[in-house]
Amino acid sequence: MESTLRAWCAIAVGAGVSAGAVGQSQPGGLLVELEGVAKGLAAPVVLTHAGDGSGRMFVADQAGQIRIIKDGVLLDQPFLDLTGEISPLNPNYDEKGLLGLAFHPEYAENGRFFVRYSKQREGGEDEPCFGTGRGCHAEVLAEYMVSANPDVADPTGVILLSIDKPQFNHNGGAVHFGPDGMLYFGLGDGGGANDGLSDNPPSHGPIGNGQNLETPLGKMLRIDVDGDAPYEIPADNPFVGKAGLDEIWAYGMRNPYSFTFDDAPGGDGALWLGDVGQDLTEE
Repeated sequence: MESTLRAWCAIAVGAGVSAGAVGQSQPGGLLVELEGVAKGLAAPVVLTHAGDGSGRMFVADQAGQIRIIKDGVLLDQPFLDLTGEISPLNPNYDEKGLLGLAFHPEYAENGRFFVRYSKQREGGEDEPCFGTGRGCHAEVLAEYMVSANPDVADPTGVILLSIDKPQFNHNGGAVHFGPDGMLYFGLGDGGGANDGLSDNPPSHGPIGNGQNLETPLGKMLRIDVDGDAPYEIPADNPFVGKAGLDEIWAYGMRNPYSFTFDDAPGGDGALWLGDVGQDLTEE
């Protein structure tokens, strides 16, 4: 018997699929249908909900805005506009921007949510990013809160972490709360190819950032945002009391762009991560 999977596609980019259009693919007897539900976005990278029972969907657009889809309509007013905060983006191709969004598990009660974005910085003459068209930037994790209007956030955020990047790419992006209530997010190795080891001299140090336990680059990080500000270190993080940054949960990454938890009924809570490989290889 043929099975049917109906996948709701929340993005119709640029002049692509318009709302209401349906595309079908049927490999191996599995029918997949994609229906556009929003248009007018630049590069939507996150689609999520707030877990507050409102039925609203939140879209993080790489260009800098978080938008709301409410009752099937993309609201004109952004939930949060970070275009003035993020690093200027190359219109042809860029890996910087607004990259991650996660609502606190108790958002309905506390109104807290967390974003990952790229922020411009000056940079030094000895850095690979200095003097380039894309410039130097830092990858930021920040906390925001909703305002009295549930469809608009308070624009005043608090930066929890800011990590300087040597190149424009390999920024990771996703941020999620795990089943344990901790906040997880990934950072790429710094950018470029081969973790800087093919440069002369190596631009990411003699062993690269992914294997260097004294930098957050090339890592999956795990923090507790429910304790003292700005955050606390979970006692069971693997490098607590040892050499290495206490925030590190896993290391050796190239660009951990997307991940999720197997936390649905019947799942084991495992973290599944897509680490962007180089050239033809994806892990």
